[in-house]
Order: sequence, then C-alpha cells, then structure tokens
Amino acid sequence: MSAITTNQIIAAVIGIVALLILLVIGLASSGNEGWFYSALRYIGTYDHWDTFTKGIVDTRDVIYYVSFTALLIFIVVRIVESRRWR
Repeated sequence: MSAITTNQIIAAVIGIVALLILLVIGLASSGNEGWFYSALRYIGTYDHWDTFTKGIVDTRDVIYYVSFTALLIFIVVRIVESRRWR
C-alpha cells in the first residue's frame, strides 16, 4: 500500500482494512456450501491461517501465501516502474 500513497499512515490504514476484508471474507463464507462459498473460503485468509495455528503445514496454504505475495510484489514493481517513467 505504500507504493500507492506517499503518506505512511494512510498506507497502514489501507493495509489493515485490506487484511480485515480478507479475514471477513473467509469467516463469512465458512458456514455455507456451494462453489461460490468455496471460492470465497479459498480467497479469504481465515482457513489458511487456521491450519497454521493448529500446527498443520499444508501445501495448499503455503502455495496460497507464496502466490499472494508474488502477485503483490508484481503489482508493486509495476506501480514503481510506471512512476519512474512519468
């Protein structure tokens, strides 16, 4: 979020809100059935985080966090490159 804005406080607030949204998505879809809720459960961080807190290291969860981190790094690199050419 700090690549989007120059203010550190705004970047922190946006980052916290984004993480809370991912947590709420996972929590809200945990009691429902169907492909849509299954997709929301996978997008949300609650199920992935819950297995780590139980001491279970599942490859699906590791792939989720690694791919999410790689996607965000890719987006940040694009933002920084676009600012350099302005």
